[in-house]
Amino acid sequence: MLLARHGNTFAPGQKAVWVGARNDLPLVDSGVAQAESLAQALEKASIKPEATYAARLKRTVSYAQIIHDQLQLSKAVILDHRLDEIDYGSWSGLSNDEIKAKFGDIELNEWMQYGKWPASFAGLESVIEEQVESFVQEVIEEQADKRLTLAVSSNGRLKYFLKLMQDIYSDYIEHAKWKVATGNICLLSYSKGLWDLICWNENPHSTTAFGIMQR
Repeated sequence: MLLARHGNTFAPGQKAVWVGARNDLPLVDSGVAQAESLAQALEKASIKPEATYAARLKRTVSYAQIIHDQLQLSKAVILDHRLDEIDYGSWSGLSNDEIKAKFGDIELNEWMQYGKWPASFAGLESVIEEQVESFVQEVIEEQADKRLTLAVSSNGRLKYFLKLMQDIYSDYIEHAKWKVATGNICLLSYSKGLWDLICWNENPHSTTAFGIMQR
Protein backbone atom coordinates (compact mmCIF):
# COMPACT_ATOMS: atom_id res chain seq x y z
CA MET A 1 0.00 0.00 0.00
CA LEU A 2 1.37 3.38 -1.05
CA LEU A 3 0.40 6.21 1.31
CA ALA A 4 0.77 9.80 0.17
CA ARG A 5 0.35 13.00 2.09
CA HIS A 6 -1.31 15.70 0.02
CA GLY A 7 0.68 18.68 -1.22
CA ASN A 8 1.04 22.19 0.10
CA THR A 9 -2.01 24.24 1.05
CA PHE A 10 -0.08 27.42 1.87
CA ALA A 11 1.94 29.51 -0.58
CA PRO A 12 5.25 31.12 0.42
CA GLY A 13 4.60 34.04 2.74
CA GLN A 14 1.14 32.85 3.77
CA LYS A 15 0.42 32.32 7.44
CA ALA A 16 0.53 28.58 8.19
CA VAL A 17 -2.22 27.36 10.51
CA TRP A 18 -3.53 23.99 11.62
CA VAL A 19 -5.93 22.57 9.06
CA GLY A 20 -7.84 19.45 10.00
CA ALA A 21 -11.13 17.86 9.06
CA ARG A 22 -13.04 21.13 9.38
CA ASN A 23 -10.61 23.16 7.22
CA ASP A 24 -11.21 22.35 3.55
CA LEU A 25 -8.35 24.17 1.84
CA PRO A 26 -7.37 23.61 -1.80
CA LEU A 27 -3.86 22.87 -3.02
CA VAL A 28 -1.71 25.85 -3.93
CA ASP A 29 0.49 25.78 -7.04
CA SER A 30 3.37 24.04 -5.27
CA GLY A 31 0.93 21.41 -3.96
CA VAL A 32 -0.25 20.69 -7.49
CA ALA A 33 3.39 20.35 -8.55
CA GLN A 34 3.97 17.84 -5.74
CA ALA A 35 1.14 15.65 -7.04
CA GLU A 36 2.58 15.86 -10.55
CA SER A 37 5.98 14.91 -9.13
CA LEU A 38 4.63 11.74 -7.53
CA ALA A 39 2.90 10.81 -10.76
CA GLN A 40 6.17 11.33 -12.63
CA ALA A 41 8.05 9.13 -10.17
CA LEU A 42 5.50 6.35 -10.59
CA GLU A 43 5.52 6.73 -14.34
CA LYS A 44 9.30 6.59 -14.46
CA ALA A 45 9.21 3.36 -12.46
CA SER A 46 6.46 1.97 -14.74
CA ILE A 47 4.18 1.52 -11.75
CA LYS A 48 0.45 2.23 -11.84
CA PRO A 49 -1.82 1.88 -8.81
CA GLU A 50 -4.61 -0.59 -9.41
CA ALA A 51 -6.86 1.26 -6.97
CA THR A 52 -6.72 4.87 -5.75
CA TYR A 53 -8.37 6.10 -2.56
CA ALA A 54 -8.52 9.62 -1.15
CA ALA A 55 -9.91 11.50 1.81
CA ARG A 56 -12.90 13.69 1.00
CA LEU A 57 -11.22 17.08 1.44
CA LYS A 58 -10.31 19.29 -1.52
CA ARG A 59 -6.58 18.97 -0.95
CA THR A 60 -6.64 15.17 -0.99
CA VAL A 61 -9.21 14.73 -3.74
CA SER A 62 -7.30 17.07 -6.05
CA TYR A 63 -3.98 15.43 -5.24
CA ALA A 64 -5.30 11.95 -6.03
CA GLN A 65 -7.10 13.12 -9.15
CA ILE A 66 -3.96 14.74 -10.58
CA ILE A 67 -2.07 11.47 -10.17
CA HIS A 68 -5.01 9.53 -11.60
CA ASP A 69 -5.23 11.74 -14.68
CA GLN A 70 -1.50 11.96 -15.32
CA LEU A 71 -1.12 8.18 -15.17
CA GLN A 72 -4.36 7.68 -17.13
CA LEU A 73 -5.69 5.22 -14.61
CA SER A 74 -8.83 3.41 -15.67
CA LYS A 75 -10.64 3.22 -12.32
CA ALA A 76 -12.06 6.34 -10.68
CA VAL A 77 -10.66 7.69 -7.42
CA ILE A 78 -12.59 6.26 -4.45
CA LEU A 79 -13.39 8.79 -1.70
CA ASP A 80 -13.33 7.37 1.82
CA HIS A 81 -14.07 9.19 5.09
CA ARG A 82 -11.67 6.86 6.90
CA LEU A 83 -8.82 8.76 5.24
CA ASP A 84 -10.06 12.21 6.29
CA GLU A 85 -7.70 14.29 8.37
CA ILE A 86 -8.39 14.26 12.09
CA ASP A 87 -10.30 17.16 13.64
CA TYR A 88 -7.85 19.44 15.43
CA GLY A 89 -10.66 20.90 17.49
CA SER A 90 -9.83 24.20 19.18
CA TRP A 91 -6.46 24.29 17.37
CA SER A 92 -8.14 24.54 13.97
CA GLY A 93 -7.21 27.69 12.09
CA LEU A 94 -4.53 28.70 14.60
CA SER A 95 -0.77 28.97 14.15
CA ASN A 96 1.67 27.27 16.53
CA ASP A 97 2.33 30.57 18.29
CA GLU A 98 -1.40 31.20 18.70
CA ILE A 99 -1.92 27.72 20.15
CA LYS A 100 0.89 28.25 22.64
CA ALA A 101 -0.49 31.66 23.65
CA LYS A 102 -4.02 30.31 24.11
CA PHE A 103 -3.43 26.83 25.52
CA GLY A 104 0.22 26.68 26.56
CA ASP A 105 2.91 24.65 24.84
CA ILE A 106 2.78 21.28 26.61
CA GLU A 107 0.05 19.68 24.49
CA LEU A 108 1.46 21.10 21.27
CA ASN A 109 4.98 19.89 21.99
CA GLU A 110 3.80 16.41 23.03
CA TRP A 111 1.76 15.99 19.84
CA MET A 112 4.43 17.45 17.54
CA GLN A 113 7.20 15.34 19.02
CA TYR A 114 5.59 12.15 20.24
CA GLY A 115 2.11 12.05 18.74
CA LYS A 116 0.34 12.17 22.12
CA TRP A 117 -3.36 12.86 21.52
CA PRO A 118 -4.23 16.27 23.04
CA ALA A 119 -7.38 17.00 25.02
CA SER A 120 -7.93 19.95 22.65
CA PHE A 121 -8.65 17.64 19.69
CA ALA A 122 -12.23 16.74 18.77
CA GLY A 123 -13.36 13.13 18.89
CA LEU A 124 -11.59 10.07 20.22
CA GLU A 125 -8.25 8.64 19.18
CA SER A 126 -9.68 5.13 19.43
CA VAL A 127 -12.19 5.95 16.69
CA ILE A 128 -9.36 7.01 14.35
CA GLU A 129 -7.51 3.77 15.06
CA GLU A 130 -10.63 1.69 14.38
CA GLN A 131 -11.29 3.52 11.10
CA VAL A 132 -7.76 2.92 9.83
CA GLU A 133 -7.91 -0.75 10.80
CA SER A 134 -11.27 -1.05 9.03
CA PHE A 135 -9.94 0.66 5.91
CA VAL A 136 -6.86 -1.52 5.54
CA GLN A 137 -8.84 -4.68 6.17
CA GLU A 138 -11.26 -3.72 3.42
CA VAL A 139 -8.38 -2.98 1.05
CA ILE A 140 -6.85 -6.36 1.83
CA GLU A 141 -10.13 -8.09 1.04
CA GLU A 142 -11.10 -6.08 -2.04
CA GLN A 143 -7.68 -5.52 -3.59
CA ALA A 144 -6.02 -8.80 -2.67
CA ASP A 145 -4.98 -9.50 -6.25
CA LYS A 146 -3.75 -5.98 -6.92
CA ARG A 147 -0.09 -5.02 -7.02
CA LEU A 148 -0.44 -1.54 -5.56
CA THR A 149 -3.11 0.51 -3.82
CA LEU A 150 -2.62 4.28 -3.42
CA ALA A 151 -4.24 6.11 -0.49
CA VAL A 152 -3.98 9.91 -0.25
CA SER A 153 -4.49 11.34 3.23
CA SER A 154 -3.02 13.83 5.71
CA ASN A 155 -0.30 13.85 8.33
CA GLY A 156 -2.44 13.32 11.43
CA ARG A 157 -4.32 10.40 9.91
CA LEU A 158 -1.23 8.75 8.42
CA LYS A 159 0.23 8.35 11.90
CA TYR A 160 -2.33 5.61 12.55
CA PHE A 161 -1.20 3.56 9.56
CA LEU A 162 2.24 3.46 11.17
CA LYS A 163 0.54 2.13 14.30
CA LEU A 164 -0.41 -1.03 12.37
CA MET A 165 3.20 -2.08 13.05
CA GLN A 166 3.44 -1.62 16.80
CA ASP A 167 7.19 -2.21 17.25
CA ILE A 168 8.04 0.17 14.43
CA TYR A 169 5.48 2.66 15.67
CA SER A 170 6.99 2.72 19.16
CA ASP A 171 10.45 3.39 17.73
CA TYR A 172 9.23 6.15 15.42
CA ILE A 173 7.28 7.81 18.24
CA GLU A 174 10.20 7.58 20.65
CA HIS A 175 12.53 9.23 18.15
CA ALA A 176 9.94 11.73 16.84
CA LYS A 177 10.06 10.33 13.29
CA TRP A 178 6.34 9.72 12.78
CA LYS A 179 5.39 12.84 10.81
CA VAL A 180 5.02 12.86 7.02
CA ALA A 181 5.91 16.01 5.09
CA THR A 182 3.61 17.37 2.40
CA GLY A 183 4.16 15.56 -0.89
CA ASN A 184 6.05 12.70 0.71
CA ILE A 185 5.15 9.02 0.62
CA CYS A 186 5.16 5.88 2.76
CA LEU A 187 5.09 2.31 1.52
CA LEU A 188 3.74 -0.66 3.46
CA SER A 189 3.64 -4.30 2.43
CA TYR A 190 1.25 -6.97 3.67
CA SER A 191 1.91 -10.68 3.86
CA LYS A 192 0.53 -13.54 5.95
CA GLY A 193 -1.45 -11.30 8.28
CA LEU A 194 1.37 -8.85 9.01
CA TRP A 195 2.25 -5.37 7.80
CA ASP A 196 5.85 -4.37 7.13
CA LEU A 197 7.32 -0.93 6.53
CA ILE A 198 9.36 -0.40 3.37
CA CYS A 199 9.74 3.37 3.70
CA TRP A 200 8.25 6.26 5.65
CA ASN A 201 8.22 9.99 4.86
CA GLU A 202 10.27 9.70 1.69
CA ASN A 203 10.49 12.05 -1.27
CA PRO A 204 9.03 10.12 -4.24
CA HIS A 205 12.16 10.74 -6.32
CA SER A 206 14.69 9.74 -3.66
CA THR A 207 13.09 6.63 -2.23
CA THR A 208 14.18 3.11 -3.07
CA ALA A 209 10.62 1.90 -2.58
CA PHE A 210 9.70 1.74 -6.24
CA GLY A 211 12.89 -0.13 -7.03
CA ILE A 212 12.03 -2.73 -4.39
CA MET A 213 8.56 -3.12 -5.88
CA GLN A 214 9.98 -3.83 -9.33
CA ARG A 215 12.05 -6.79 -8.15
